[in-house]
Amino acid sequence: MSIFSKRYLIHEQLGSGGEGVIFRATDRLTTKSVAIKRVRLEHETGDGSRSTQLTNANRKLQIAHEFQTLASLRHPNIISVLDYGFAVEGNEHIPYFVMEYLPDAKSILAAGKALSLEKKIDLLIQMLQALQYLHQRGILHRDLKPANALIVHGQLKLLDFGLSAYLAKARGTSGTLPYMPPEYMQDEPLSAASDLYSVGIMGYELLAGRHPFRVDDPSGLVMDILFAEPNFEAVPAPTGILQILEKLLAKAPSDRYQNAEAVILALSAALAQPPPPETEAIRESFLRQASFVGRETELKKLLTSLERLLKMPHLPDGRAWLVSGESGVGKSRLLQEFRAQALVRGSIVIQGGSFAEHPSPYQFWHDPLRLLAVLTPVDAAQASVLKALVPDIERVLPGMPFVLEPMPLDGQANKSRMLAVLRTLFQQLTQGENAPPVILILEDIQWAGSESLALLRDFQEVVTDLPVMILASYHSDEAPNLRQHFPHFASLPLARLNAMEVMVLSHAMLGQVDEKLADLLFRETEGNVLFLIETIRTLAGETGRLAEIGKGALPASVRAVGVETLLARRLERVPAEAHQLLTFAAVLGRKLDPALLQQNWVWRMSWDQWLLMVSNAAIIHWMEGNQIAFAHETLRRVVLNQLPPHRLRALHARAAEAIETVYPDARGYWGKLAFHWREAGMPEREFHYLTLAGPQLIQTSAYREAVETYARGLALIDSGQVQAPPAQRADFLTQQAAAFSSLGEHEQATLAFQIALAFSQEHGLEKGVANAYYGLAKNNDLLGHYQQAQNYYGQALVIFEHIHAEKHAADSRQGLGRVAYHLGSFEEAKLAYHLSLETFRKLGEKQGEGSVLCGLGDTARVQGEFERAKQSYLDAQKAFQAIGNREGTAIVFNNLGVLAENQGAYEEAIAWHEKSLAIKREIGARQGIAISLSNLGVVHYSLKNFETSRRYTEETAALYLALNDRQGLADSYNNLGLLDIYMQDFHQASERLTQALQLFEEIGDQWGVSLAHLNLGKVARELKANLAAAWHFSEALQLAKILKLDSVLLQTVIEHGLLLARTGDCPQAIIQLSHAYHNPKTPGYERHLAGEFLTQAETEVPEAVYLQAYATGQTQPLEEIIKAVVSPINPATTNLDT
Repeated sequence: MSIFSKRYLIHEQLGSGGEGVIFRATDRLTTKSVAIKRVRLEHETGDGSRSTQLTNANRKLQIAHEFQTLASLRHPNIISVLDYGFAVEGNEHIPYFVMEYLPDAKSILAAGKALSLEKKIDLLIQMLQALQYLHQRGILHRDLKPANALIVHGQLKLLDFGLSAYLAKARGTSGTLPYMPPEYMQDEPLSAASDLYSVGIMGYELLAGRHPFRVDDPSGLVMDILFAEPNFEAVPAPTGILQILEKLLAKAPSDRYQNAEAVILALSAALAQPPPPETEAIRESFLRQASFVGRETELKKLLTSLERLLKMPHLPDGRAWLVSGESGVGKSRLLQEFRAQALVRGSIVIQGGSFAEHPSPYQFWHDPLRLLAVLTPVDAAQASVLKALVPDIERVLPGMPFVLEPMPLDGQANKSRMLAVLRTLFQQLTQGENAPPVILILEDIQWAGSESLALLRDFQEVVTDLPVMILASYHSDEAPNLRQHFPHFASLPLARLNAMEVMVLSHAMLGQVDEKLADLLFRETEGNVLFLIETIRTLAGETGRLAEIGKGALPASVRAVGVETLLARRLERVPAEAHQLLTFAAVLGRKLDPALLQQNWVWRMSWDQWLLMVSNAAIIHWMEGNQIAFAHETLRRVVLNQLPPHRLRALHARAAEAIETVYPDARGYWGKLAFHWREAGMPEREFHYLTLAGPQLIQTSAYREAVETYARGLALIDSGQVQAPPAQRADFLTQQAAAFSSLGEHEQATLAFQIALAFSQEHGLEKGVANAYYGLAKNNDLLGHYQQAQNYYGQALVIFEHIHAEKHAADSRQGLGRVAYHLGSFEEAKLAYHLSLETFRKLGEKQGEGSVLCGLGDTARVQGEFERAKQSYLDAQKAFQAIGNREGTAIVFNNLGVLAENQGAYEEAIAWHEKSLAIKREIGARQGIAISLSNLGVVHYSLKNFETSRRYTEETAALYLALNDRQGLADSYNNLGLLDIYMQDFHQASERLTQALQLFEEIGDQWGVSLAHLNLGKVARELKANLAAAWHFSEALQLAKILKLDSVLLQTVIEHGLLLARTGDCPQAIIQLSHAYHNPKTPGYERHLAGEFLTQAETEVPEAVYLQAYATGQTQPLEEIIKAVVSPINPATTNLDT
């Protein structure tokens, strides 16, 4: 067995013909049997020769039209095409399409052999109904023969449309000789009458038991087709039937019936029976797949973007689109058309979508990731990460040795790991010389959870360098502000159709449409496609047939009762027994799960019979991948609205029980189970699943849903509907507060933590008190409120140690180390870090070990202990690599870059920062991206690449602003101020640095305050505001001394020395710069600056003065130099402009 197109497992050959070979195969995605037709690349050229070059533009266009046709056909008598595309084999693109497999089917001749005349005619009428559908859409079959008309359970299925063609263009010698009409051989234009001739041949064979001509003699057969008349006396049928056959087999196309409907009417009359009624299924086949109308401009934009992706796969523009519009306006139809166009251009298309019912985590990622796992190699570690996104991923990865539980990470690190795996898999799928681009289509994202939307936003950012295009649709009437969450997506809003477009679309569904009918349809629907289809359904229900609409009197109004009433009328046509199961399906959700619906099957009808009933009534439809769903969410809501409350509660309970039975261990259903038990009025069962779902939501970064989950749990406790111990209520309060903090809603988080703290203290819950203190500490830490954070970490630590919670105690010590570092208490920071590290290593906690080692490295670096810092960073890298934490590895590379910069190794620094940035972009770590961009800006500033530095720094500021990160924004303003100084825009520099200073003071970042003062001193010096400059340098020195920031101290000594030189005190300036130049803790750029000054001073200052000052600077302690710099100036008297 071989794999075809990465997805299908090929079994035996089922048949072959002039245009291709058909195989039975297994779809690895659905595990179902299918039939695949590989279309031969060989084809006729204009001069009658044969060519195998698929690159011929005309041939590719022909195949494109074929595949679009195949995908659009939906009729009960036409086989369903499930998938199609171009499989890459070497340098060739092999066209193929996938059909439903009919294992027990018989040809129309074999199945009809023992049937009565009436039943044989019924089979012919079914074939004619299929042709009526094709011909009205402008399509010829061109290869009608018994092997392409199969019977399954009395239903005819027409198949093998590899040779079909559009009526207006059809010519040529296609088809199978015994069933070819004369015009095929004479290279005359083909028409509907050509297909009807083939029906006549099969009708003759079916009734007479033999072919009308000499099939054993090819040359004789050709002569018979062109000139001989069949022997109709050999056909045992009434005269009326014989006359119909004779007309069907006329040599001249103009002498035959001109359309299939005329033949149906003639056959019915010959048997003295009414013509078959237009079934719901046949009517729906015309309504569902009408022509593509009114979205040509929007489609052109998407196709232009795709063409740009094909030609320039690494150009990031136009890669992501948001398609918006009200419900029913035609978003899905546009995406469906684009999908077909993308496939024939060689793209891989992966689709998913959200549904309105309670979503499971990462819902719209489920189907895309299942397919992705089939299309590209996945190892055990990657599969285990995917399992967190798609709980049943093992269904498409049988035998995969899953890592049962990947190393636990916090929410952000976990999301980063997910993004890293997603990027790797998409990269594998798109790499290689002939690898196709990938189109990801996600529909109805307005119903997705916050974690799915966040992952989509970040995923788009990590694949901008890959040939990947993303299209996401949403209902703008339900989520008007969703666009704001995707700033890098292009917007493609869809308006309603205009009057002309409504007329064209109506014509595609009904045939001729007069002005009066067109006016009614536009007036009633106002250009909404959903309303248009429902209006036509209603009119067809009243007239009995689509073709009869408009032939009689038209009603004044159709939609006066509203679209929901129209949908309710459609539901009335579903048989009572089928309707009962339909209500259960509606409760389960829009997407139908056969396993749940068939659980405890008690119905007299079979599953397939039920599907046929509700499909024929246009209640459900098949989506891509042969999945089943309600035709529209509004339709499902109508079903639910018809249910009385007691019945709805019972169905929700039944839904929950079915899920528990069918999926007893599926984590992805916990949220749904909580929802169903809530709607069933069973609070205890609901609370059980809320307790399970809450931590899962936080782990998957679904923080908004976590807040709501814990709020619901607390409401159940507080209302007395469930009994829960105080410790559980305290845990719910703390977890809800943590979710608020992760959302960036820090004020709400602080309030929630304080409530949790008060409740825990009231009930003597030591662990609850400690958890609340720790939450408050972390929240203040994130806000830059380091003094408050230090206090809370300390209180949490005391309790955690008392209750022997070692891991939590180590976390608290790490927090104390981090805030001590920010407060400049480096010895205190080192002590806390070392104690924390000891515990993490004892517990085998690699995540904590890596984080603490990074903290120790940072502390050593700012104290000028560069070798110790480097060793700590490298040890941290080993810890992070051991658990596959790429975000941690990126942090280490960033820190090594800062270290190299401090040592003046700028090229090395750039290399480390770029490695860090590459990983962060891959995993979508936006905060980390901002940090790396900022550091690259600083390094390029040191290299005097000022324009490059400005570009990096401005991008950094924009990112921090979007993230609402005040610490990062303050750093960016400080760096932009430095660039303004270089550009000699001193007033702009003063404004930016003042903003930075204010932010640093607000968040309590004393290190930042000292840097801002240092830089404001430079500005004042350049503006010749010497007193103000002296005061700022003095403030910077005093803070840096308190914080033991040697690098800031030495930078300030240099800048103050330059001020002294400008004011005439050259000896003292030389002393200060000489000391800084020889001090090993002076940063590289500043040492270079000091060296330049000293070189110039040596030529301008008397030699004796210079040598004495230079020697003094080498020997004088830094403490003595600082005393000369510190100024008693009152800041109220300083003015930068004086």
